[in-house]
Parts: sequence; C-alpha cells; structure tokens
Amino acid sequence: MKTTKRPPASISGARLIPRAPTLIAALAMLILGFTASITAAREALPKVSLEKLEVIRKAAEQGDAQAQSILGECYAEGTGVAKDAAEAVKWFRKAAEQGYAIAQFNLGECYANGIGLTKDDTKAVKWFRKAAEQGYASSQFFLGLCYDEGTGVPKDQAEAAKWWRKAAEQGDVSCQSLLGTCYLVSEKK
Repeated sequence: MKTTKRPPASISGARLIPRAPTLIAALAMLILGFTASITAAREALPKVSLEKLEVIRKAAEQGDAQAQSILGECYAEGTGVAKDAAEAVKWFRKAAEQGYAIAQFNLGECYANGIGLTKDDTKAVKWFRKAAEQGYASSQFFLGLCYDEGTGVPKDQAEAAKWWRKAAEQGDVSCQSLLGTCYLVSEKK
C-alpha cells in the first residue's frame, strides 16, 4: 500500500497544525522573543561620542526630524547624556509632529507606559496609528495589541488582525505568530 506524504501545514484557509501551541503558550513565546529582540537592539545601539552628540543636537535644534528622534533616543536610553524621560518626550514630539514614523512610535510608547508624561492610552493609539499608517511594523504590532486588548480603542479582533497582517507581510515574526494564534483560536470556535 502506497502512503502519501502530507503537505506541510500552512495558515492559508485558516488550516493549522492540530498540535499548535495553546494561546497562552504562544503569547508567552511571543513576549519572550519580543523582549529578547528589544534587548538585543538596545545593546547594539552605538556609543555616541560627545562630538557626534553635538552634531545631532545642532541638527535637532535646526528642525531635522531624524536628528530630533535620535536625540530623543539618547535621552530615553541615557546614551551620551543623562537619562531624562521628559527631555526624550520633548524631542520625540518635535519629530513626531513632523511626521517622522519612528518618533511617532516612540511617543506612542511613552504615552502607553507613562514615560516622561502622564499615561494616556488614547494618545498612545493616536501616535501608534500615525506611524502604522506609514508602514512602520513595530507600530502596526502595538496598534494591533491595542485593538486586541481594547486599550485606548474599542476591542476589535478583526482590526487587530488587520494591523498584525500588515506587519507580518513585512516579515515581522511576532505578528506572524500572533496571526497564527488568531487563526487557531478562530478555528476552534
């Protein structure tokens, strides 16, 4: 008797591997993986010399959005300057108001976590959305989480999946995992 080999499982058509991890396990893996990637990214930040910092500061003061965002990062992380959340927010806001997506995302994170200003989920969503609409995958991830949890917006799983899908299509592994979990949960209902 000839046996046929099963094709590899895929997400298409919401068909998943029957032994996929539970929702809790999938979320735990996601959180641990995401935290590790943030830590690695922060450790990879270059050391800023005083000369480079002064060049960045001058450009930021002259209105350069990218320099403003970088200066905000320096204050947020204490890279080359004393760590100062309020000063970080000041520079993120200047760049974000010019439409710089990374700064919009960072300002959204500040609002979401009450860093350097009063925690405000609605304003966090506003800034996450601005960056997400420009295609910034990290912001699409967090905007999806806001919709998934009903934080700052009404809970809406379809809207969460929409934003995660956009980030997943850019190769964001966390969002690919979340989408798989969404398909798994919807298939079990």
